Amino acid sequence: MPSNNEEEEYEYYCVDCDEGLNDDYAYYSEYDGEYRCRQCNNAHEEERNSGDILEYGMKFDPYFGHDDGERSYYVRYAENESGLGTLRTTPLYMGYELECECVEGDRDEGAAFVLRTINRGADASRGLVYLKEDGSLDHGFEIVSHPATLGFYMNHFPWDGVAGLRRMGFNAWKSRTCGLHIHLSRSAFTDDKHLTLFIKFLYDNRTELVQFAGRNSERYASWDKLKFTNGYNDWNTDAVVAESLPKFIKGGNRNNDRFTAVNLRNRDTVELRFFRPSLRPETVQAALMMCDAIHRYTNVLTIPDLTMRNALSYRSFRSWLDTQGDKYQLLAGRIDARNDI
Repeated sequence: MPSNNEEEEYEYYCVDCDEGLNDDYAYYSEYDGEYRCRQCNNAHEEERNSGDILEYGMKFDPYFGHDDGERSYYVRYAENESGLGTLRTTPLYMGYELECECVEGDRDEGAAFVLRTINRGADASRGLVYLKEDGSLDHGFEIVSHPATLGFYMNHFPWDGVAGLRRMGFNAWKSRTCGLHIHLSRSAFTDDKHLTLFIKFLYDNRTELVQFAGRNSERYASWDKLKFTNGYNDWNTDAVVAESLPKFIKGGNRNNDRFTAVNLRNRDTVELRFFRPSLRPETVQAALMMCDAIHRYTNVLTIPDLTMRNALSYRSFRSWLDTQGDKYQLLAGRIDARNDI
């Protein structure tokens, strides 16, 4: 209710009921840019999240998909040998955020189709995906997957729920507003050296990866290395610029700006933001394979590999793929089609 005290001044007023609000009691909605009291904000969020497309800030606890097709709230662990001895890590779990636009047809029908086809009756907290609004989109939504291993994505994920959107008037590859972001579990990196080599490989091969990914966005996925290493220590708010990538990683710093090709601002994941989105399953699968392959490749490199065999080159990586059987066959074929090496 509005305040009866006409002399009292408030910093905000609820857009729905006009109640005067001080800073501690004003709830801001990123969706419409308005302030509300607690009661009206709860009603607003309930209404916003009552449909298939949830508010941007909505996030569920991860529900992990494993190679064997089983899913659970718990990760699985494996033992890895390193220079420090036997280390206990998780498999590489990946979650994707695939943005798409509805250019023809009905957006709500498309959203219902995705959830019906992929989740098959499961609710968003335990389904394979959920859908969210995104401020960068004109008239679309973001498909957010729960984390899973590459084996799960390749053998147990119903990709027809993505491919079918093309027949319903949606696109992603041709839309300037869309991106594909892939989150990799930090717990799958054996140590700081592994993470450093992973990131160094990405930056050393920027040209080839941009060509492969089909996207070069300075606004949403900048490759500026200074911007990447400009961050904050965990224990204070003073900006720091690392002297080197290894010191940046070891120091526990995180990006100051999340709109970088590699985003380290998330506590539990490393986010790669430079992929161009597609509603063709094989394109998204190849991007997931690229993340998985680089993760594995940079974990098996030895000092002689790095010092004498130019192992961090894109060409060396492509040759290594041929030694992995048919695991990365789709990825190798797409590299050959898109990269000049």
